[in-house]
Amino acid sequence: MKKNFINYTAYQLVTFLLPILLNAYISRVLGVTNMGMYNLSLSITTYFSIFLKLGIDLYGSREVAYARTSGKSGVVKVFSGVFQIQLTTGIVTIVVFISGAYWLSQAFALPFQLLLIQGTTIFTALLDISWLVIGLEKFNVIIVRNTLVKLLSIALVVIFIKNSDQLNWYTAIIVLTNLVATASVWFMMREFLGLKFKIRNYHYFRPIAILFLPIIATSLFTQMDTILVAHFSSFKEVGFYVTALSIISIPKILVSSFGSVVMPHMSKQAGDMSQMEETNIIVDSIIYWMIFSGLVVVFILFNSYQIVNIMYGHFFNRVAYLLRILVIMFPFYVLGNILRTQVLIPKRNDKPYVVSIVVAAIVNISGNILFVPIFGAQGGIISVILTEITIFVIEFAYTMKLNFWRKVDMFFIKWVIYLCCMIGILYLVHIFTSYLNVNLYAITVIDVVILLGVTFKAFKTQISSAIQILVKK
Repeated sequence: MKKNFINYTAYQLVTFLLPILLNAYISRVLGVTNMGMYNLSLSITTYFSIFLKLGIDLYGSREVAYARTSGKSGVVKVFSGVFQIQLTTGIVTIVVFISGAYWLSQAFALPFQLLLIQGTTIFTALLDISWLVIGLEKFNVIIVRNTLVKLLSIALVVIFIKNSDQLNWYTAIIVLTNLVATASVWFMMREFLGLKFKIRNYHYFRPIAILFLPIIATSLFTQMDTILVAHFSSFKEVGFYVTALSIISIPKILVSSFGSVVMPHMSKQAGDMSQMEETNIIVDSIIYWMIFSGLVVVFILFNSYQIVNIMYGHFFNRVAYLLRILVIMFPFYVLGNILRTQVLIPKRNDKPYVVSIVVAAIVNISGNILFVPIFGAQGGIISVILTEITIFVIEFAYTMKLNFWRKVDMFFIKWVIYLCCMIGILYLVHIFTSYLNVNLYAITVIDVVILLGVTFKAFKTQISSAIQILVKK
């Protein structure tokens, strides 16, 4: 599982982090407004992709993990049935998008050609079988291929995109390279791709549709918020808002990658592990990832300006303020992810997951409607924080009687004290360095040294244990 975590994290970093780093170049070339238009068009087409996939990503990876106990024939059978649903919904979704693309471009004041180019992402979603890879825990098969494709996209953008009039060309490069990367997985996983289309395969639709409810609810606070910010403010505010979300998504990759690896592993081992083994895995996950979340929170609180200026330039300085607010949600996201991927979904306990996401979607939409007209992008950030807190609180309510919580209560007390102390220490450091007129980037180095040193001192036993696990063969 450790190897799969490292491999899948590498894959996630390739598919997400490289485009984020690319933004350090492209945001300066295209400007805030064009980036806002790009992200709005992406949010619209992503909605169609979400309806295309339904709950296939979650359901498919989980059922493939279970089917592995039946051998290759069991996996092929599950793939054939699940992909038949994906192909059917894909054809319907693409037809609907083509029929309504012009109206959507007019409704959101977007260039029609831009929206059509962005629509390629819907066809990419139709071909996406990453759920098969996750279920089989064969993450390494696509890392090299996607790394090469992503590096190619960066090279093409840097070579050909030179001014703010080339938004369509930039979009085309991104969507086409993503399409190539997705299609390449079919070749890599061809031994499991026995397709037999049968009417009875549509029995998969019901459980997939059930898991679609939390997926569409999730989309309301991952995509609809962008659309609402655009509706109530401007493309420029969209650019600021999405940029803040993209930065916080970098540490989120590590957390979501771990969850994606552990979920099929826990599903496959369901019933085979003792209660104590399950509890120990969950407790270790909470401890390790909450230490990580503390580092992220403190570092971003005191270094958001430097992060934004390095990645996007001074035109995006407002993002630094948004980022300092947004980082509040990170510990709640970490805990919610652990509860979903290690406790609820592996045991097919979908109800709490569905309830938490649906309620969170209502909170998010209400928050956006209430706060965005007043505060713009900052209103969207407040809504995201309330959303993640809501998800965690509901999932905690469903799991609060389980044994693992009693094993981490003292850790949480220590973690809160650690967080308060680190904020106080760095606050005093920044006062002292500002008095001495120290360079901002030198202050960042000082912050990192202090953060790592104090964190290791406070959690020496836990960190040493984590390092031993990572280096152990």
